[in-house]
Formats: sequence, C-alpha cells, structure tokens
Amino acid sequence: MLKNMSCADIKSNQDRVRRYFDYDSSRFAENRWLGSDVAREDYNITMEYLLDFLDVQDTDEVLEIGCGPGLWTDLVSRRCHHITAIDISRDMLMQARKRVQPENVTFQQVNFDEYDDSRTYDKVFSVRVIEYFSDPLQTVRKMCELTKKGGKVVVVTKTSPTLITVRAKLWGFLRRFFLRKGESILEPSLPMAKILPFRLRRMFLKCGCAKVDVYPVVLRSPLFIHGRYSLPWLGDKLQHKYEMAMLRFFNFLSRHAITACAPVRYLLLVFSETYLVIGQK
Repeated sequence: MLKNMSCADIKSNQDRVRRYFDYDSSRFAENRWLGSDVAREDYNITMEYLLDFLDVQDTDEVLEIGCGPGLWTDLVSRRCHHITAIDISRDMLMQARKRVQPENVTFQQVNFDEYDDSRTYDKVFSVRVIEYFSDPLQTVRKMCELTKKGGKVVVVTKTSPTLITVRAKLWGFLRRFFLRKGESILEPSLPMAKILPFRLRRMFLKCGCAKVDVYPVVLRSPLFIHGRYSLPWLGDKLQHKYEMAMLRFFNFLSRHAITACAPVRYLLLVFSETYLVIGQK
C-alpha cells in the first residue's frame, strides 16, 4: 500500500511510475490487453463496461486520466466531441499518438496531481490507473472537481480483497517447485494501492457525487491462471481448453452483473479481478 508517504517519497514514486511505463510502453497494450485469448476477453469485458457506464454523447467533453497507449482514448474519441488524454509517461503518449489521430483528441504529458485546468468536463474516467496514485482520496476529489454538475466519473481498478489474490500467492509458491526449464518468475511490477470497493465508493460520496454504484468487471475463478503461465502437470491443450471454458462461464456472469441487484454484485466482487465505480455529480 502507498500510504503515509512524505513529499520526497511521493515524488520518488511518481518518477518510478514514469520510468516503469516509459520502459513498458512499446509492449504494454500487448502484455495487458491483447496478447492472449484471456487478455483480449479482459479487454472486451472492460470495454463493454466502460462504454456502457460512461455513456458518451457526441456533445461531450471528456477527460481521460492515464491514457497509456490510447486503447480507451481511441474508443471514446469516436463517440465524443473532444477528449483530453493525459499520461505521466512520454513514451506511452508516443504510442497513443500512433494509435489515435482524430482531430478531436488532445494529448498532454502531465502527472494528474499537477494537472491544472480551469475547464470542467462532462465525463472523467480512468482504467487501471488510480491504484498507482499515492493519495487516492485526493485523486478522486480532483476528478470530481473537474466534472460538471450532472456529469459522470468512472474508475476501473484492481479489486481488493479477492480470491484472485489468494490464487496469485498460491501459484507463485507452486511455480517455484514446478517451473518449466527456461521460464522465469521474475516479472517487473510496481507497488499498487489497491482500494477496497466500498472504501472507494465512500471517497466518491465524500467528494461530491450524489449517486455512486459499484460493479464487478473481470470475474475469475481463484483457480484461473490468466493464460500467462504454462503448468507442467497440465498440458498446453488441456490448459487452454480449461481456461476457455472458465472464460465463457465467468464472462457470462460479468455481462449479467451489469443488471444484477446490489447484493449479487457485491457477492461477485469476491471473484473479481477488477471492478468499476461510477459517480454521478
């Protein structure tokens, strides 16, 4: 968790985030969203949720925080009047400019903590970004301040706590014993301040949103392995067959969770890898 940090620590963390995403920029979209059947399904589900809840209109002014290589910028720019897309990473923005070239897009390299804009927006959103901020409450407050009355703020972030976390720790332990030759368990990462869904909901309410809802997005069995690791006791074909069956089942649940009642959605959060919070000003 990123908390109780001094100004120097916060600055150091910002620099670390910038360097990490500069380094990862050329392969980020492939690694996180497009590089496997599982990743593409994660992308498709996230896209459906984002566009459904953001509900972009052709007159909307939109702000995207942490646009990365422009995957979401590209989708939203086709539906809105104008989108301002900001990111801390120069190299990420280079990738985004290659991907997204409409005249209604403005890219800006800036840390959101330092973003200064006298305008307000109809829609403000971020996908898998808020977990890297050292002060999530301040981030939510600023997002709400930049949203017009009657506008929407949408955040997609990693879920905590979740059975997926238990799964990840278990696989990490098992892979040390069953790792295939030549496969490395060393994967670059950054500390993430994963936020409890109901804590993030309270932040939205505290920062001026009149109505706030929480939805699970990417749902997974705790035995799911995300298509990224080959396990020696499970052949590749059998592993792929198992994963595709689990994908279809949990994506069926994900798509129906949009219209589910609150108690059902809250129960499904335990099985979610990511969740969405939508606040209405």
